[in-house]
Amino acid sequence: PQSLGISVKHMLFGFLDVWGVNWTTTVFKSFIGVFGYMTVFMPGFIPKLYAVLYAIGILGVVPAFRHMLFMGKGKDAQTGKTECAFNWMMLLAAVIPVFLCFYYAYASDFQAQGRYIMPMLVPFIYYITKGYEYLLNHLIKNETIRKACYGILILIAVSVSIYAYFGVFVPAYR
Repeated sequence: PQSLGISVKHMLFGFLDVWGVNWTTTVFKSFIGVFGYMTVFMPGFIPKLYAVLYAIGILGVVPAFRHMLFMGKGKDAQTGKTECAFNWMMLLAAVIPVFLCFYYAYASDFQAQGRYIMPMLVPFIYYITKGYEYLLNHLIKNETIRKACYGILILIAVSVSIYAYFGVFVPAYR
């Protein structure tokens, strides 16, 4: 895109690929699950479900960011500093692969593939989990109900994974 004179904004949100969607959407959908040579897609409701689940987690972690990155929760100053440093490194580990994928796609080879941002999965899910923890701890005071909410989220994740394997992947390669 850079050599064609396409703007960053147009690449991210306007430039349509072979499937008729922009780079950001294609990377997100393939991050969630596209199989084969980017030809076997998950049903549309699954990326939308993940988008909602991720958005809730991100919205939940935003109010906790200041505390996570600058104050820590340690019992003493050293533990708090260590926790803050860990959170900063997790943030960097989430941002760097996305930036590198974007830069490479823009400046060198336009490939909108979610596999290139997979290294950010663990830190990303760490922050999503922290977001849910913050939201549930602040919105639901009853621990039993909180645990039930965690159970429902786990059930959703496991169900979607089983469906993806047996309902999408296996039939495509049978």
